[in-house]
Amino acid sequence: MSTIKIAVNGAVGRMGQQIIQVIHDTDGVTLSSGFEREGSPYLGHPVTNFPEINYETYSDEALKKTDVVI
Repeated sequence: MSTIKIAVNGAVGRMGQQIIQVIHDTDGVTLSSGFEREGSPYLGHPVTNFPEINYETYSDEALKKTDVVI
């Protein structure tokens, strides 16, 4: 079984952070992207619990590495 890659829209918000925590704690899934709005001061900074992934804007390129967007 392959790992399901999940992107979270509004990743810095309270709900986004809760979803990212659940992804972190769940086997068989991983975070592929943490989306934030254009101009957000968080863009380019590491996502909580996933330091190898930076917050980014929603894009076609980001969707290519994603199975599911929440």
